[in-house]
Amino acid sequence: ALVFSPDGRSVVAARNTLKNESVFVLDVWAADTGEKTTSIPANTIEHTGTIAELAFAPGGQLMASAGWDHSVRLWSFDTRQRVKTLHGNPSEVWTLAFTPDGEAVITGGKDGAVRRWPTNSTTTDKFYEGNWAPLRFSNNGEILAAIDEDSKVVTLNLKTGEPETQLQLSKNLPGFLSAAISEDLRVLVEPVASGFRVWDLQTTQSVQVINP
Repeated sequence: ALVFSPDGRSVVAARNTLKNESVFVLDVWAADTGEKTTSIPANTIEHTGTIAELAFAPGGQLMASAGWDHSVRLWSFDTRQRVKTLHGNPSEVWTLAFTPDGEAVITGGKDGAVRRWPTNSTTTDKFYEGNWAPLRFSNNGEILAAIDEDSKVVTLNLKTGEPETQLQLSKNLPGFLSAAISEDLRVLVEPVASGFRVWDLQTTQSVQVINP
């Protein structure tokens, strides 16, 4: 797991292999020189399982890490300190993303559940029924594109909790979370055995591209 800081100056990478230093920490590297600048946290243990995903909130001051220890941790990128731990996920957290307003983190877990975790203490978390693998948010943060357990691409309305559109993909997708969707949620690329298929999600028409 790795991510660029929003200003492009740093690369944050999860260290999930045991070396002479602590395991399950985040190393920060300068993008221009390739030099390691620091580790997060520096002298304590936070995650106790593999760090699977990293994301920055809008503005770049808050960063989130998802772990196989069933938790999400929020970090101040300026101070390199943990500011909050989100506990209560019943399974490993495999993927996450911030909502566009930065007020919540959406997670996808090994159990297939999508959950919304507020970054402040005034609201409560929300659970979306189903078995989902999140792909991308709409620009306004109201829609989440995800793949369900039947290999359907679903646009999930995060206000109502109801799916709005569905598109059936191949049930033998190679790899995990291997489909990719455009930022405007209009074009999806699905890997197939001989190449990949490009879908227009508005017309549900597709074109297959064959590897030479």
